[in-house]
Amino acid sequence: MKLLSSKKRMKLPMQLILVLAAIIVLFQVPKIVNRFSVVLLSRILFMGLMSMSFALLMGCGGLASIAQGGIAGIAAYTVALGRVKAGWSYGACVVIAIVIVMAVSALFAICSMRVNGISFMMMTMCLANLINMCALQWVDLTKGYNGINGVKGPKFMGVSYSGTHKFYYIIAIIFPICFFLMKRLVKSPYGMAVKGMRDNSLKMDAIGFNTKAIRVVLFTVSGFFTAISGVMLTSFYSSMGPDYVSSKQSMLCLFMAMLGGIDHIEGALIGAAIYILLENFISEYTIYYSAVLGVIFTIVVFVLPNGILGAPLWKVLYNKIKDMLPKAKKESV
Repeated sequence: MKLLSSKKRMKLPMQLILVLAAIIVLFQVPKIVNRFSVVLLSRILFMGLMSMSFALLMGCGGLASIAQGGIAGIAAYTVALGRVKAGWSYGACVVIAIVIVMAVSALFAICSMRVNGISFMMMTMCLANLINMCALQWVDLTKGYNGINGVKGPKFMGVSYSGTHKFYYIIAIIFPICFFLMKRLVKSPYGMAVKGMRDNSLKMDAIGFNTKAIRVVLFTVSGFFTAISGVMLTSFYSSMGPDYVSSKQSMLCLFMAMLGGIDHIEGALIGAAIYILLENFISEYTIYYSAVLGVIFTIVVFVLPNGILGAPLWKVLYNKIKDMLPKAKKESV
């Protein structure tokens, strides 16, 4: 026990230093690259967070949810409506959006408790389509295809962080913190219990774990991170429309996570970066870039079924990098 507690004490400060270093590096990016590159990086970060929340469900819990885009859309619409129609403060809008999304996630987890596999995936697809239809047809609230424009970002010490360029600095602070929290969650005893539920829920029940509670908490936590990505999305674009809650948005999360490696939280971020950069590059040469990306996705599924980080070569490199990181010195028990 003394050895384990010593390792935790040594690892946590190092991880916090890495988070701080990541924030500092991200803050320096706008000074090095042009504005368009900053926009691309911002999209990579908040879409990466959304796909990471999917990887948390699928990779750790074995729950294939394709409603992440719709769930993020609930948070995004809440912030947009609160800022534009109700005139609430930005902080109040964010808190209300996160609470609503976490409540919806928990309720859906309870309703889908007895469903797994393909049936569960179909239920999440129904949820995503329901949210999309509400965004399209509830015109009095969401303004339909026109969407909600003029969503103002936060304001600190007299400085407004509205718009793509200024809101990047908010993303640069929030994303490393969320990444750190996700990694801690996956490596925690609860994360181990989630993986045990994924591998054999009956055995976990038999040894005394409440797998139903574990599943509800997992959905709620995933909803928390999905809500943050939705808040980032609407604040970054200063608008919200039904395109952001379409089935395509949810499928993008699946594509990004599988491309990078669904068993790794960082794999979803790598997949998001590859997809967005490829989309930008290919769209310069053809209007059929979606078809080209579809072909690439098909090839990845056949050649790299476990994603980039799941490939044998990348596994070796990934393990070597982990071994190179500072470790706690062993103490005698």
